[in-house]
Amino acid sequence: MLKWWRKWHSQRWAIELPARGIVFVAEQDGIAERELKAKLVRQFAGNRHLESAFLVRVRYGTSRDLKVSLCLNTRRGDVSVAKSAASEFKQMFAREESLDIIFLTHEQLQQVSQIARPFYTRSSVMT
Repeated sequence: MLKWWRKWHSQRWAIELPARGIVFVAEQDGIAERELKAKLVRQFAGNRHLESAFLVRVRYGTSRDLKVSLCLNTRRGDVSVAKSAASEFKQMFAREESLDIIFLTHEQLQQVSQIARPFYTRSSVMT
């Protein structure tokens, strides 16, 4: 499922949408993105359910628009991971920016792994 987090009049809104027709295009990387990834790695370190995380550009359906998405590979759909990630994103970026959060299916994990490397893996922080 796709989780879309936004701030609207000091309230957090989450809209859950079916995650069909997602095309994983490329890894999203740059100075600001590396800073966000570093903060997220620290947040994710204590989570037992999160296996890996990717920050990528995606396209939905037939749209030509690209969106930035945090893709999470979890053993269970842990909403607390998404909430902490949305909070970090909100602190770093302008109010009108949004971050899509996708809890990956096995098939989607295979697809995203072909175009990007995870910035977080549970095994790398456990060693």
